[in-house]
Amino acid sequence: LLYCHETHDRRVTGLCLLNPWVRSEASLAKTQVKHYYTQRLMQKEFWLKLLSGKVAVGAVRGFIQRVRLSASASNGAAHASAPFQVRMANSWKNFSGQILLILSEDDYTAKEFTEHAGTDAAWKDYQAHRRLMRQEVAGVDHTFSNAGARDMVEELTLGWLASIFEGRDNGGAPHKPCGMKYLRFDPTDCGFPKPRVPILAGLTRHSLQLKVSGRMGTSKPDAGIRHFTRGRYALTQAYAQSGVGPQGALLAPAYHCRTMLDAAIRLGANVALYAVNPDLSPDMDSLTACVNATQPPVKALLVPHYFGFPQNLAPLVEFCAQHGLTLIEDCSHAFVGPVEDPHREKGTMGSTGRFCVSSPYKFFPSQDGGLLWANVGSGLKDFEQTRAGLRQEIRGLAHTLQKTLTSVSPPDIRGLADEVSALASAPVKAGLAIEEQNENPSAHYVLAEEKMQSLASSRWIFRHTDSTALAVRRRENYQAWLAGIAKLPFCRALFPQIPDGCVPYMFPLQLDRPEIHFYALKRLGVPIWRWDDMAASGCKVASEFRLKLLHLPCHQGLSSRQ
Repeated sequence: LLYCHETHDRRVTGLCLLNPWVRSEASLAKTQVKHYYTQRLMQKEFWLKLLSGKVAVGAVRGFIQRVRLSASASNGAAHASAPFQVRMANSWKNFSGQILLILSEDDYTAKEFTEHAGTDAAWKDYQAHRRLMRQEVAGVDHTFSNAGARDMVEELTLGWLASIFEGRDNGGAPHKPCGMKYLRFDPTDCGFPKPRVPILAGLTRHSLQLKVSGRMGTSKPDAGIRHFTRGRYALTQAYAQSGVGPQGALLAPAYHCRTMLDAAIRLGANVALYAVNPDLSPDMDSLTACVNATQPPVKALLVPHYFGFPQNLAPLVEFCAQHGLTLIEDCSHAFVGPVEDPHREKGTMGSTGRFCVSSPYKFFPSQDGGLLWANVGSGLKDFEQTRAGLRQEIRGLAHTLQKTLTSVSPPDIRGLADEVSALASAPVKAGLAIEEQNENPSAHYVLAEEKMQSLASSRWIFRHTDSTALAVRRRENYQAWLAGIAKLPFCRALFPQIPDGCVPYMFPLQLDRPEIHFYALKRLGVPIWRWDDMAASGCKVASEFRLKLLHLPCHQGLSSRQ
């Protein structure tokens, strides 16, 4: 960044930045106060040591100095004494090429960068750079000191370089970028607490059975299935094998999660957004308009079964046949269970599209999981994948156990009545409404995981979960939500009835006044989710649902108290 700032070298068309250094005394103090001292203050051992007089006076004095320096960083006092950070920020904003930002999870330098860039005026809106690809690597240190971490960084860098050169024509000139405008809600300043109840299910002995219950969460033969860490990477292959790329566009819903689009953007494709109706079914007139107006020609239509409720695919099959499109079913919210499962919607979800993807980790208490299969034609074209190493398998098991311990803990509701009463007088921190232009996949798309198979432990859980009990329990919890909100004002269920065969992923709740009730629920620790990071479109329903439609958990792990 400093080189580009000083030289304006036009030959530099890309920057790969690993844990950028922006250190000053003030920024280091702010990072230590937030990530070290805050943790220490919450440890019982620290207070016992303090009260017993075993904490040195110098240590207390050092803590106070760090707090003062941290405050000076917040007030912008560090700029005059550290001009190189400002020059880096100016270079970042003025750089017109691609930027790959790689941050280590277990590194204070990386934390210091995100803290400084997120609060310093010179770095304002740094994440809005239209050609930024941000990748956070879990469980690694500053220097990526183990072989697995180094391999992951190599994969990230090579994948990023490949995406740059794949986006050039035969003469070496870059294609015109197909950036999209995104609307994003940033809750950083809101201070929301952690949810009192887990959003996804944990592993319990009641959810497992000794016998294999199905084909890893799907009725398709194993030979026709490919396993991924997430459904978003299965979408990459589905799109690629459908012709989506620089010469073929994707037709995707205006109401979406960013990861639905990431794979197409990764392939260098144009994405056209079709409008949806209030029940989230595709608007057929909008589909026709998008196909006629989009260049390069549309190659594939993505249709999600939102929240596990089946779409009527018959008119979409006919539409795809008329326009020569590949139908891709997104079953990431659908429980595509074994054939013998009475709660599986036979002949609908997962059996109609040319390609189908699912995300079993959203239903099963596993660390990861994504699936891809083909229903018609010649099946899947062959492609290479990599397996997780022993270190990754152990880390995945540890995360699964940690999630399980959290999921079975009863919610702490002491003082909840007082918290509800205090909401009326407490000031509301509204968060930030951000508009940004970007040409790259979101930070959720990790290039190093693109071709990686799911963990062996995850696949074992898929095979040994009592699928029937899972389906029954989810339907019961959905019904409990329906009964619980029936007489509440200012809200309603998106789907007030649950059809036979439907195994819900979440309970979708529409709010009339999200500017009040979303913040109140989040501040009370209610486990809610919403898609508030979304590509902009002219769809009224998507625009409203982005902020008004909450996703509430109804998974099989919820206890009556939770």
